[in-house]
Amino acid sequence: MKHISHVSIPDPCTQNWDNMLRNTQGKFCDSCQKTVTDFTALSNTEILGLLSASSNLCGRFGPSQLNNLNSELAPTYRLPAWQKVGLVASLISLLPFIAAKAQVKQPIGHHKATKPLVGTIVAKIALSTITGNVVDSASNQAIALVGINVNGSQSHVLTDSLGNFRIEISPEIDTVLIISTIGYQVYNIKLNKNQANYSVRLAAQELTLAPVEALITLVGGISVKRSFLWTTWYRIKHPFKSIFK
Repeated sequence: MKHISHVSIPDPCTQNWDNMLRNTQGKFCDSCQKTVTDFTALSNTEILGLLSASSNLCGRFGPSQLNNLNSELAPTYRLPAWQKVGLVASLISLLPFIAAKAQVKQPIGHHKATKPLVGTIVAKIALSTITGNVVDSASNQAIALVGINVNGSQSHVLTDSLGNFRIEISPEIDTVLIISTIGYQVYNIKLNKNQANYSVRLAAQELTLAPVEALITLVGGISVKRSFLWTTWYRIKHPFKSIFK
């Protein structure tokens, strides 16, 4: 999953959600000609999974969803022990005031419902740049148009005419690059977080042909071998059979 640090909708859409046409992923907006994904019923984990797999998404969030999501993304800070003690002491001193305020009945009023937020989602993602070069292991010649794929994502680039490539990835320890092209064996690289450039030597793939079995057709008379007793009985029976016809 990509490292997303913040999610926002800088320019909320003014189109009416109810007037949009429904499709398999949400609704389709005629104004921007894009599908608007409905995130209102999804958990934070599901939302981050979709944002990591796609880019340039339009989405619909509930009134407090973005705040809750960004609160979860915010880095956690652990208070020192002395600050924890001071915080507990402050809370204890405020308990009488909190109890007195709780006894006062709050007037019942009508709260204006906040509309869900719809618009193009901007997710800030910290990416790392990986570069490298791909050559033939036998001739040491550069190989162009080699596919460089990030395992488990849609990130994909091709090497240039000199065999060089450049790809941006999430800075994850377990990221694996899958390097493949026609005529060569597939090569996998498990990236090291302390290394940003890789040299790849691809070995040619050996082609083996399966043996072809020839089909032989036999044509000729059929010979049937019978037992001695059957042959003897047939020779004895045959003359009498022709007499008594």
